[in-house]
Amino acid sequence: MQLDRTASQKKGYNLLRCASGETNIHLVLDRVFATCGDRISIIAECINDSHVRMKRTGLRLVQVILFGAAASIVREKRSLLKIKGGTVDELDTVTWREERMIIPDCAPTGFPGLDNVFVEYFIQFKVVPYGLSNSFSTAVRIIIGSRPSPEYDSAMNVYETMSSESETSPPSTHEYSHPSPTPLPLRTSKAQGFFSE
Repeated sequence: MQLDRTASQKKGYNLLRCASGETNIHLVLDRVFATCGDRISIIAECINDSHVRMKRTGLRLVQVILFGAAASIVREKRSLLKIKGGTVDELDTVTWREERMIIPDCAPTGFPGLDNVFVEYFIQFKVVPYGLSNSFSTAVRIIIGSRPSPEYDSAMNVYETMSSESETSPPSTHEYSHPSPTPLPLRTSKAQGFFSE
């Protein structure tokens, strides 16, 4: 997996500018669909072109639960997994290559069957600078399905019986029975809003 800084649904980017220079962070996932137990490969990079040292970096899997009630919506955010990183010195670059995050047992995205509860997930790369009051981060939304689709299971059975006679590659493991969710009417388009602390 190569680091590609062009924007797509598998990539995140953020920039911190200050008087002493700027710091760029990039986050790249190998996929944005997974089920519990799957591994997601991650590249995270912090390019520190400033004279401010970054005292801490980290990756985390964040679950955001939206509860709809009468005329209001309550949002709850929690970290399911954390991978701690070290410091980034002034005018230095640190790259995490092929870091793997295993998706734990958790509710599927959207929580199908319940109209007043919506669940979504993000993988976040967070950087904490020395001397500044706020951290900054970038995040990529991922969809966690409950299980692979029946179509995928039957296709794999056909593939396994034909594998000795054919060079056809197996079907994509990114097909899931749970469709892409429709968010509740809340401002969820900007992932950064979920992580301000």
